[in-house]
Amino acid sequence: MPELEWVKLNSDGASRGNPGVSGVGGIIRDHFGQVILAYYEPLGFSTNMMAELQGLFRGLQLCLERGLFHVWIDVDAMHVIRLIAKQSKGAWHLQTLLNRIRKSTCPF
Repeated sequence: MPELEWVKLNSDGASRGNPGVSGVGGIIRDHFGQVILAYYEPLGFSTNMMAELQGLFRGLQLCLERGLFHVWIDVDAMHVIRLIAKQSKGAWHLQTLLNRIRKSTCPF
């Protein structure tokens, strides 16, 4: 669990096929493990990686909108972590979204 005044964001994205019909979802919990909010959204036609990144970005947006700036991020795709940490470059079509995620994580 996160420390006092921190929240934990678990996000995920998936597609049926790659690319295929996709969706995202996630949950944000406080330091007691209590649910603050949960979210899900259909994406339409997308790749697995784009869905993973969209799910994370949507969760970060929701945190920022609610003034939650200390966020512990938990995703199930190690490649997403590598992309955000710039340990891996990623495809050109992911760059705009990756930059938005990186900018969203700056306050954290």
